[in-house]
Amino acid sequence: MKIIRNLVIITAILYSAIPVMADITSVTASLLDSPTSLSDGRAYFLAGVPYRIRVQAVALDNTVAADWDSIVIQFREIAVPQLVITYEIDTGSFLATPFEVSVADNNSPANYSNIDYTITFTPHWDLSAAQEFDWNAANTINVIVTEVAGSPATLNDTITLPYGMCSSIQVLNFQADGDAADNRINPYHNAFNVTGSIAYFVDGRNITNTVYSIDTTEIVSASLLLDTPAITVGSDIDMSDGMSINVSGGTVTTRGDRYWRARVTMNTPLLTITEDTVNLAANRLNFNCDEVRVTGISFVNGGGVGPSGAPPRYYRSVNFPGTQIVIQAEMFDGGTSVIGNTTFTIQNVTDATTLTSTVQINDGDPSGSAVVDPIPTITLNATELKVYRVLSISSDAYGVQNLLPVNQITQPASPGIYWDNEDPPGNNETGGASAETQFTTFGGATASATSVLFEWTPVSSLADPPFDDDFYTYRIYYKERNDSTWILVDRSTAGFGSGTYDLSLGTTGEALITGLTPLTEYHYYITAVDVFGNEVETGNSGDNDSIYSLADRVTGQSYGSFITTPFGITVSINDGIQTWSDTDFNTGGPDTRPLRDTAVYVRIVIASAVGQPDSVNLILASGDTVTAPDLVLSGSLNGAADYDRIAFQKIGSDEWLATIPNTNRFMGFGNQLRFILEIIKDGVASYTDHDADYDTSEQPPNPADPNDLEWTFEVSTQVAVTPWPTRILNNVIDKKHPIAYPAYYLTHDAKVTIKVYDVKGRPVATLLDKAYRKGGQNIKENGWAGINKARRKLGVGLYYIHIHAVMVGSKKVILNEFKKVVIAR
Repeated sequence: MKIIRNLVIITAILYSAIPVMADITSVTASLLDSPTSLSDGRAYFLAGVPYRIRVQAVALDNTVAADWDSIVIQFREIAVPQLVITYEIDTGSFLATPFEVSVADNNSPANYSNIDYTITFTPHWDLSAAQEFDWNAANTINVIVTEVAGSPATLNDTITLPYGMCSSIQVLNFQADGDAADNRINPYHNAFNVTGSIAYFVDGRNITNTVYSIDTTEIVSASLLLDTPAITVGSDIDMSDGMSINVSGGTVTTRGDRYWRARVTMNTPLLTITEDTVNLAANRLNFNCDEVRVTGISFVNGGGVGPSGAPPRYYRSVNFPGTQIVIQAEMFDGGTSVIGNTTFTIQNVTDATTLTSTVQINDGDPSGSAVVDPIPTITLNATELKVYRVLSISSDAYGVQNLLPVNQITQPASPGIYWDNEDPPGNNETGGASAETQFTTFGGATASATSVLFEWTPVSSLADPPFDDDFYTYRIYYKERNDSTWILVDRSTAGFGSGTYDLSLGTTGEALITGLTPLTEYHYYITAVDVFGNEVETGNSGDNDSIYSLADRVTGQSYGSFITTPFGITVSINDGIQTWSDTDFNTGGPDTRPLRDTAVYVRIVIASAVGQPDSVNLILASGDTVTAPDLVLSGSLNGAADYDRIAFQKIGSDEWLATIPNTNRFMGFGNQLRFILEIIKDGVASYTDHDADYDTSEQPPNPADPNDLEWTFEVSTQVAVTPWPTRILNNVIDKKHPIAYPAYYLTHDAKVTIKVYDVKGRPVATLLDKAYRKGGQNIKENGWAGINKARRKLGVGLYYIHIHAVMVGSKKVILNEFKKVVIAR
């Protein structure tokens, strides 16, 4: 900025051209216009203001203008010339000078012995720092007049007066209004005005005089420039009311510390016009352009959970008051807090509802919160997502930012609340009783002697999520059939809040309940509950149409049932010669337990302190337990598996016997066979394999899985037969030996008929009727227990068993013998 010194002293030095034949006898300098007095009480020659100085000189011998040389006017700061005006008298021209100058010739025609000139000078606005000097009482103006010849050839006159030279201006009251009144705006600001008064400037002085007040025509126009590179944003050509320039909305878009400056075009032209020497304001109006950006939108209080997943998810219940929305914000370029008290208006985008509670962040704080109001209306038993966003920001420092009509707010991608209205986990009832369903797909209950494995489809894999991210726990209710109190297992139960069967996770799909009583019927149902306490409806009210729990939909019941297997099951198999005991099945594949291609007998002993099953079946299939399909799925026999069901006969208080005939479709030399047991009690079937019973230290991880260790064997032993004679084993039936067994040898495959006759030759029972039997082996039939066709016991006496065999493919009889049997009981 240019600085005009406080004190101006004008010294006039007149040079006069002196003729050879005469000397200059006098030089007189008169300042016709005094320097201008400014508000600091001192006088200055002002740029743009014309001043006059009269110069008179006498040289009696001079007769023409060529006798004179020049008039030099020196403006001295104390004794040092700073500005010079040189007027060439003989040519009537001025040398280069930092003034606008003109001359008035006061001479009478053809009289050059007494010259008289009035020189008008107007200081330029681009005076150098030295030329623009301070006010001083000792400043002078020296006027020197020089002639062409003479002695002396020059003579001067000095005017001493207090003055300074001023060619600098400043903008007084440089300020903005509206959005920019505090010198802070955002890139989306509204229009505002920048105003000020263009006044003379002297460094260190409080000058209030405006250029307009001194000379109303000097200022041509004023322009407002936006920092470097200077961009002109508006101008003003009427200085009567000072400078007033409108900045249109959104002009400043680049954030950061910026400034305005004024460029003033003057009527007095500059000697040199460049970017650096244009009439510039001596001061700047600094301002800052910044904006508030939202760095986080979250929800707290009111219960619920969140955030979870990506993007973050929050869950709140419409029935729990106090949910608050928290806004975190900062200045884009200004750190981690807002500048100025800042108010955020929030909108529920989903419902196009503006919240009545706005959020305020106080000056210097990074966050603020307010209660979410209003709470949206949510359908009963439903969860609905409502998306929120900041609609507008109003700052007492940086003005207003709005989402519309253009996106003026930087904020996270619209976060939302999943609002819950008594909506338990899983699929829920819609559309009345006809649309009712379990809350997820039930996989079944598979029981062992002392445990049960429940399986279901995890709620996290259903089609509705993320509506179940508020999941809290599964709940398993179970009890013995005759108990009145249900036992509850959930995440608060030891061992079920973590580990393999973590009921706190929506991804869990099974749970193993242990500590059950063998061969006992249990009832159960499974539900789930969310963090708000909304539990899947169980239907225990007696309304079967409201069953939602994981249970069999038995008419009139809202629970399922299962029966545990016996505590101890000992299994052995034999082919009449080779026997494999229960411990032989602990290890090894079917090839480690070879049997002959003959009838195979499976004997089981069921040890139970709570009674025996109603019936037991052998479920027989081919293949090994590793590669073959599971025989049981979801607690029931697998309809896709190929198996045979063979009934056991109870042959003792705890003994059961089943026969796999060599005619069974799975039998055959080289085949591998497997089986499990179907145990039925009170009409409820359960299934077990070998590991459900034997030593727990040797069990695989899941003894409740009836497929992981089936009983297996292989038909691979070559039969070396010594033919039996036809006979009746135990041919005396009494209490100790209640069954008589026909035994015989067939040379060929045959169809065998075995009948029993009394002593009068009347048939009383048929044991076999044209039954296929394989030749080349000894055969022991299941036997006769001394009962007739009506399954009534026959009396004591002598009876005959007739064994008749006809070779397959012909009518040849290969065996036809009668053997005696005595009933002696």
